[in-house]
Amino acid sequence: MRFLALWGTSGRGFLGQLRRALILSNAKQPKPGNGFIQPCIPEFGVKPRAIVAKQQIIIRPNNGCLLPVSHSWSLPGTCNPLLHRPFARTVVVNRRSSSHSAIGHLISGSSTTAWLYDDAQQIPGNLPELSNEALVDLVQEKKYGAADRLRIQLLESGVEIEPHPIYEQAAISNLQWSNVDQCIAHFTTWFSFVPAYDHSNPPVYPGPFIATRRALLQSGEPVVRLPVILRFGVIAASLGYVDPILQEILDLLVRFSTPEVGAAFMHDVENAAVQYWLARQPERADAASRNCRSLAIHCFCQAGWLSQAIQFMRLDRDYDFAQEMYILLLDSLRKAGRRDDVDEVEHMYFSATLRGDRRIEPSTSRTPFRLNVSHPERTIQPTQRGALYTVDTNDADKSLPSIMPVVANNPNPPWILVGEELKDRPVSRATVAFQLRFISRWLKRNRMPEIIQIIRFMDDLTTVGGSPRVIVWLRHRALRKSEYLALNWMKAELRYNNIEEQYEKIVGLFLAYLTPMIPLPDTFSRTLAQIVEQKNYRIPESTYPKHAFHDRWLLMKAIIKLALDLPNPERTIRKLYSDYLHALSKQRTFTRERSEVLSTLISAFGRCSGADAALQVLNDARMRGRVLNQREYEVLIGVLAQAGKSDKAIRMLKEIEKGSATGQGLQGMGPDGEVKVVTPRLTTYGRAIEGFVEAGLLEPALEVEGMMKRTLSYTYGLNKRLDAVMRSLWDLEMRMALGEISTPSTRKASVPR
Repeated sequence: MRFLALWGTSGRGFLGQLRRALILSNAKQPKPGNGFIQPCIPEFGVKPRAIVAKQQIIIRPNNGCLLPVSHSWSLPGTCNPLLHRPFARTVVVNRRSSSHSAIGHLISGSSTTAWLYDDAQQIPGNLPELSNEALVDLVQEKKYGAADRLRIQLLESGVEIEPHPIYEQAAISNLQWSNVDQCIAHFTTWFSFVPAYDHSNPPVYPGPFIATRRALLQSGEPVVRLPVILRFGVIAASLGYVDPILQEILDLLVRFSTPEVGAAFMHDVENAAVQYWLARQPERADAASRNCRSLAIHCFCQAGWLSQAIQFMRLDRDYDFAQEMYILLLDSLRKAGRRDDVDEVEHMYFSATLRGDRRIEPSTSRTPFRLNVSHPERTIQPTQRGALYTVDTNDADKSLPSIMPVVANNPNPPWILVGEELKDRPVSRATVAFQLRFISRWLKRNRMPEIIQIIRFMDDLTTVGGSPRVIVWLRHRALRKSEYLALNWMKAELRYNNIEEQYEKIVGLFLAYLTPMIPLPDTFSRTLAQIVEQKNYRIPESTYPKHAFHDRWLLMKAIIKLALDLPNPERTIRKLYSDYLHALSKQRTFTRERSEVLSTLISAFGRCSGADAALQVLNDARMRGRVLNQREYEVLIGVLAQAGKSDKAIRMLKEIEKGSATGQGLQGMGPDGEVKVVTPRLTTYGRAIEGFVEAGLLEPALEVEGMMKRTLSYTYGLNKRLDAVMRSLWDLEMRMALGEISTPSTRKASVPR
């Protein structure tokens, strides 16, 4: 009997076949959630116990041997000391799928049954091929374990897995892991194969990741899965999906998380979104950053995480937030009683308001329609930004009814110009009131805003029709506080009047409240006294001490401009010029003063004596070994253009352009006082265009405009003064076009002044 038993266990003959049939008939399917197939071994009559670790699986049979199982999902054969044959290989089955039964796996022809039952041949029947289509089919059939094994084989074989929306289901199936680290790792792995927003097959219908959002955010206990939810938000942002996923996650974040975790999460989301757009459409990166930070600030204010909201507001950026963000944060800080933080955010809000109120965004501003002078017979269709186009005469009554009498005199006009004036963004009284409250509060606390902020406030106050007494009241408050506040306020007010070309106010303010730190040259002092006597200035009485002011060039420039109205202005300007050059030889002045005073003298020579006198300044400088700065060159080009000397003006422009192309051109003194090659800038061309327009010379002005567009990039709406020059050029085009329409035989330009 013992021989028959041993012979039967050897697997040969009738008893061996009977034993094999009994094993197959008694095999049981694993229950859902079991991790292993546990085949019954009759020799021992027991089942091995499975212990699951983080990265390996350990089988502990009754003999006490520990057998590790690697990620190849099969246990290497080990020797049974009693029967001198390998142990049965135990194969891992997907924990979350019961579709892989024990019998189905054993019959599939895997290596598990090849040595266990002495099969001479393996049956390779149902093994999936290494392809993306097979992986998609397995996921669609919800065979996630087989899909995971095939995914590993694809990656090991170097096959690239193509993105597909179905992989979202595989990621959701991994949410049942009890270990959070394993859950996040497998969820992230499968979600990385989901198509991005710009892919040809994105999951956008009926909503981005609606199944994942329902599984994570709308079922069960989301607080338990909060780490997975936060990882889902970062992954979605890296794929280009922010709304509405981020808003739903933020609702849970403020309820179940801490401020530190919330701030770190929003930083990760912003970085992921910015990196996504930088790789695809870099121009949308700022918008993505602004959207994420605005959502974060709004969420943190509602949650009471004000320190984190201020932190996001302080971050470096190339954009400004919407006005509602500043107001929301200010209201929250005031309710919390955080005065220091209120001052800081108010300063940010004030700066953003000044940058935005008077700025015309290039994406929203429309360039005035203008005429195509080079090809008047060509009909150019209007573009999105309103470039150039002509109108057929049959539609003239619908487009320009005011020009119809002119068109009626000419039955066949070649073209009609359609113009649209640009309207600046209006400045509201509420904005000016906020600026006034901000500046007043800072002066009260012995603090001074930036000079550009004060200048913008004065400009906005004038725009809305504010009373000049407001500026006087703020000036006196600054004068009462300290010398530092007084000098900075007067500097801002004088520069504002210089921009607005209100030179009489500059003289009055200087004589009432200031004294130059460096005495004026004698001729300037005598000319100033003559101006005050002729203009009959009433110097305001002041009880405040006069402070020594450093920027005396503001007063000297006003003296030169007002001297043009004195008797014999040419003689006065020449005396001022010679006296200032004599003063420069005795004492050293800073570069800004030299640039402003000498350029103003060149402009004055051009108005009272002509272009030849202005050119004499250049010759004198060369004889004395002095180098002109770039501003003097630009003013000189404008004087030549205004005098009608187009050849000399354009020749000098080309010399300056040569400096940027070859590095060899006109030598000039830079803002730092160093001599270097002068290169063109927008104001260089703007001065020339302005001079030609004032002279009524259209063709040279258009030539300079072409030079500017070939050399530099100009966008209408970003430079207030240059935009005014370009509008005057386009107005000259329209006037000449209407003149040619009314008198087609006359081709000479005639511009009313």
